[in-house]
Amino acid sequence: MNSALLTPLFLAGLCMASAPATSPDTSNDGKQHTPPSRQDISAYLGYESAVILKNNSLRKKDIDLPAFRKAFAATMKKKPNLEQFNAYVDSIQPTIDAATHQLEQRNLKLATDTLQISRNFLEENGKKPGIVKTSSGLQYRIDQQGAGSAYDEEQHGENPLYSVRFKLLLMDGTLLIDKTEKAIETSDSIGLEGFDEALTLMPVGSKWTLYLPPHLAFGDATIYQDGICIPGNSVIIIEAELQSIKKDTRVIHPDGTVTDRPTQ
Repeated sequence: MNSALLTPLFLAGLCMASAPATSPDTSNDGKQHTPPSRQDISAYLGYESAVILKNNSLRKKDIDLPAFRKAFAATMKKKPNLEQFNAYVDSIQPTIDAATHQLEQRNLKLATDTLQISRNFLEENGKKPGIVKTSSGLQYRIDQQGAGSAYDEEQHGENPLYSVRFKLLLMDGTLLIDKTEKAIETSDSIGLEGFDEALTLMPVGSKWTLYLPPHLAFGDATIYQDGICIPGNSVIIIEAELQSIKKDTRVIHPDGTVTDRPTQ
């Protein structure tokens, strides 16, 4: 509910409104490219606007669409007066603060409700045949046990590189990340403690299904990303296939470039 949210939308609309008419583009590959239709661009901007709003925990019922359309039309009709807009924001700041508090309370309740759902899920899941539980609370099922070796600190070093394919899902099956088409190399498993632990246990060639309790996943904070809500205290399910483990010989320089470590 921050006024800064309007900036990307305003800029996108301003650029589209002020862009000169285009002719077919043949500059790059010799092929004639048809200019995008007004309908396509409008649909694109509508999608981007909705994702931005959803990423800030807003729902459709939070938006007064007639007021939204009126403000949008008025802004597109004439040159925006940012000074006037900022004055308007200042005048309704108490309303913005109240709405922000309401959203925070909604997210807090969502996380509280999800905590009990996660506890019930893990309790029932832990009783299923084939489920292994570790002392940290991680649960996993071995779908295919690999014939390769597992992580060894002496052989692979303290921060090995894992080549892994995986999917991240919520308890209801909502797909968060899909990295199954091509394996990725990672030394931090996208920052999930439970994933880190599992990778140190999996033999190469294994396919495991992991069940990360909240404290080994994203914790108690509700996260909105790409228009998807990850409720606080969620169990994260990971379908992982470990393809290789090797010692990390990279050197990451201060400017961000990466090179191989010189051989001794």
